[in-house]
Amino acid sequence: MSDIRSMDIGRPRMRLVARLAQAAVLCAMMAAYAGAQEQQQAEINPIKWTLKPLQTAKPLKAGDKFTLQLTASIEDGWHLYSTEEMPQGPKPTRIVLTPNQPFELSDIDSPAPLRAVDPNFGAETEFYEHSATFALAVQVKNDAPAGPHKVTVQVRYQSCTETMCLLPKLVKMDVEVQIANSEKPG
Repeated sequence: MSDIRSMDIGRPRMRLVARLAQAAVLCAMMAAYAGAQEQQQAEINPIKWTLKPLQTAKPLKAGDKFTLQLTASIEDGWHLYSTEEMPQGPKPTRIVLTPNQPFELSDIDSPAPLRAVDPNFGAETEFYEHSATFALAVQVKNDAPAGPHKVTVQVRYQSCTETMCLLPKLVKMDVEVQIANSEKPG
């Protein structure tokens, strides 16, 4: 009789162990799927960025202003959101100079965006298709040392199609400029 009772207690334990094992396998499969989705999103890159100076090759001096041209080439079917914050909308494109450079970003001239209701957000958004070129007004700081320097631009942006959005991405790119010695001969 005691053998029958121990079997009755053992069966519920076995069912519990089996259910826990199934739950663990399901959790592992979901984690693997989520990781594969993130990796797939990281591999999709519908926006290609380029940065170039719009100036002659002459060295700059402290206080000089110059313009950098930042261009986003956008694959067909995708769009890049504008720099304007839209209520209930996507993350706007943000363009900044990284810290600790001998340069300051004084202005960004953005192209006129398209406006439409985005089905991904159910709200009106501003965006670019095909390409967008931004003119970055940059000034050499007064205490900038002479020599070659990299101007590093950082862009945080989000891109979508009509049916899906990628997570916001962060890219950095740089161009080298020459800063001349600004000391006057004595």
